[in-house]
Amino acid sequence: MRAVPVVDVGDLFTPGSDRSEVARRLRTAGEEYGFLSVVNHGLDPALRAAAFTQAARFFALPTEVKQRSRMDTEGLFANRGYDGLASRQLDARTMPDLMESFMLGVDLPPDDPLVLAGTPMHGPNRWPELDGFKPVIDAYHEAVQHIARTLLEGFALSLGIDEGFFRDFHRQPIASLRLLHYPPRPEATPGEQLGIGAHTDWGAITVLTQDGVGGLQVQDRDGGWLSVSPREDALVINLGDLMEVWTNGRYRSTLHRVIGDPMRDRYSIALFFDLDWHGRIEVLPTCVDTDHPVRYAETAVGAHLMGKFAASVVY
Repeated sequence: MRAVPVVDVGDLFTPGSDRSEVARRLRTAGEEYGFLSVVNHGLDPALRAAAFTQAARFFALPTEVKQRSRMDTEGLFANRGYDGLASRQLDARTMPDLMESFMLGVDLPPDDPLVLAGTPMHGPNRWPELDGFKPVIDAYHEAVQHIARTLLEGFALSLGIDEGFFRDFHRQPIASLRLLHYPPRPEATPGEQLGIGAHTDWGAITVLTQDGVGGLQVQDRDGGWLSVSPREDALVINLGDLMEVWTNGRYRSTLHRVIGDPMRDRYSIALFFDLDWHGRIEVLPTCVDTDHPVRYAETAVGAHLMGKFAASVVY
């Protein structure tokens, strides 16, 4: 039975270790699936548990309280704040997604040059009034950003380029952290309403922590769906559209979805590590040869992300 691979990435996080075997396994996962689970990634289990506790506390608040930090007109294109149930639709063929979320990013002050310029997906976070929430979620956000940066070093090596290549593209990254809650899916759910409909991620790399409920599915090359089994010691990693462009399609940005559970709440936390707004992505020379000519035009990071974001919002 085919399954998303599990890769031990401990050598990436151990100074002085030989990274070649990890790079080889990352290359195989990128080419075959665009998805993998990683272990020995260094995320503190206590911090992971605390982040899930805070997420559950937030989503248990009354709706009117959560709405105080909502993505209203001011916060929408900054991609900050609370999104209510069925406010997103990532697959136009299905009903709006049966989930709610809270989104935050790098917490920029109002006088930051990117904010003053009106750059989308940048700005202050819209923190809820919930004691203990901000310090835990801030700490988790910082920890998974470090993991994303380190994994990108491994993926660079896997592509035959210098391990520091991607650093120039995430000096001021769009690093969006999304707390997700999927309520139990009623048996009478209309049409094809999923937790999240089938979609690819838009940026470079996603780092996902999921609880024990399950429901994440990845489409394989034959069009079937593989379940990604939850593990407390693992993070789920997938590559996004920009990595597919960079690698000339060698690494996959893979369709995936979440099937809601009819009996239980499901929680997950996703970091979308999506590079600098002003970055421009071109196919890497190591991914081009006689049999693989350039397939993708140069892509502007900001315009690509904003187009995808705007199309997903249910107004």
